[in-house]
Amino acid sequence: MVNRTRAVAMLNITGFNIGCFALPFIQLYFGNAGGVLATIFDTGNALLVTGGSYVLIKYLLPNSQGEGMGINGVVKNLSQSVPFCTYIVMFLLASIHVKVPDVINQILHPIGAATPFLAMFMLGVLFNPNVESSQFKMAVGLTVMRLGWGILFSLTAYYLLPFDLFTRQVLSVVVFAPASALAPIYSVRLDADVQLSAFTNSLTIICGVIIMSYLSVMYTTT
Repeated sequence: MVNRTRAVAMLNITGFNIGCFALPFIQLYFGNAGGVLATIFDTGNALLVTGGSYVLIKYLLPNSQGEGMGINGVVKNLSQSVPFCTYIVMFLLASIHVKVPDVINQILHPIGAATPFLAMFMLGVLFNPNVESSQFKMAVGLTVMRLGWGILFSLTAYYLLPFDLFTRQVLSVVVFAPASALAPIYSVRLDADVQLSAFTNSLTIICGVIIMSYLSVMYTTT
């Protein structure tokens, strides 16, 4: 039971929902230039949310039989993650300046456009507001912990990073993006507390909308 809760905590504290949530949000307030910055931020974030955190949790936390996963298992699981492998391939292509043909982009565009809807739909299917008091307290605690780190990252990005003001503003907003939409799905695969994971994820979305809206309006109207 302890590991099932720890798995939920690790999934919902690490990683950000950039593609399905923050990217369109940032583009709305900061335009395409802000969207580019959010995408660059997602370059490292995607390593976690597309399978990195899932495999790391399987490696660190033994299963119900007390069995852990070795290095071979880590490599095998990462190689079986379609999002992770896709990210690696696209990163390598970008590194050697190979452009994906426009026809492929045209074919994949409808699929990509449907991703936010499917992610929110899956979260809605898994979400159950009738949680137990212990689950509610845990979800609130995880959300507060995530917001605490978000505040620290936001202040660091705004006041300490050696970038122009626009870049620092975008980064200080992006770090309040909610937890990854894949967290509840990976909770299912880890046999963790799915109800707790979905409820926590929903709380981070609510907090993300409020804080990111406030900061974005403040930055773009002053």
